[in-house]
This record gives sequence, structure tokens and C-alpha cells, in this order.
Amino acid sequence: MRKISLRFWAKVLALLGVGGAMEACDILPIGACMYGCPHADYKLTGSVTDEDGNPIPGISVRQYQSAGPNEDRSVIYDGWEGPELVKTETDGSFVIETVLTSFGGDEEFIFRDVDGPENGGEFVDEPMKIKFDQVKKGDKSWYGGAFEASDVKVVLKAKPEE
Repeated sequence: MRKISLRFWAKVLALLGVGGAMEACDILPIGACMYGCPHADYKLTGSVTDEDGNPIPGISVRQYQSAGPNEDRSVIYDGWEGPELVKTETDGSFVIETVLTSFGGDEEFIFRDVDGPENGGEFVDEPMKIKFDQVKKGDKSWYGGAFEASDVKVVLKAKPEE
């Protein structure tokens, strides 16, 4: 009787768009627990410099997925760019601690000069795939775990003079 009651209320709440009681996932059918979006915790630290080693403040850092085929060549996609996560500090450093839409693992980020010639000149965008270490396992839900990468060095090239 308890299982029937839990299933009933889980379906009612799902119809209302309410998520939550994932403790019931061991009791409910598997489909009831799949509602959601893959996500993982990420921590990324590093610095951005120009080719001469000078720090660049004000560089926008975003999660990124370049256009092209998937690794298995199954689908060609147009590319995607997430919201700005941080801007680099005056010493060029950045720290990101956030939850990203991801199954976990390595991720792409894009480093973009958004202030034009201020802060040392104009620079070419730099997309970069970053290797992360898993520091916490995921669970049965859409949570992929926790991942960290530190001391990532990003070097931006100056835009050519027009």
C-alpha cells in the first residue's frame, strides 16, 4: 500500500512540475527518477596572460561547446556558449565554483576579451578544453559528481592590427 501511495503522489507532483523527494527513487519505477537535467559541481582556478606574460584583467570566462561533430561523429551541432561565469581579476587570476549542465568530466570554456582595447589591448577569443579530476562520485540521479582543475594557464594572442 505504501508503494502505491508513493507512486500516486510522485505522479501528481510530477504533473504539477514539482521535483524533490528523490529518496523515493529506490521505491519508484526508474522513469520517475529521470526527470531533470545532468549537472555536476566544478571548481576551476587559473590565470590569463598575454603572450609576454602580462596578466589580463576583465576577460570573460564561459562554459563553451564548439560547433562540429560529436566525438563519435553521430551528430553535427551548431555550438553553444553559456552565461558568463567570472571575469579575471586585476592580476589575471580567476576562480570558478559553480554547478554546470554536464554529465561530468572534461569541459570546454571560452576566454573572451569583452572590454576592447582597455586592460592591455584587444585579444583573440581562446576556446579551451580543460581536463578535470573527479573529486566526488555522482549518484543515481542526474548528479555527475564534483570535478576540479587548478592552475590552468591561458595565454591570449593579440588581435592583428587592421
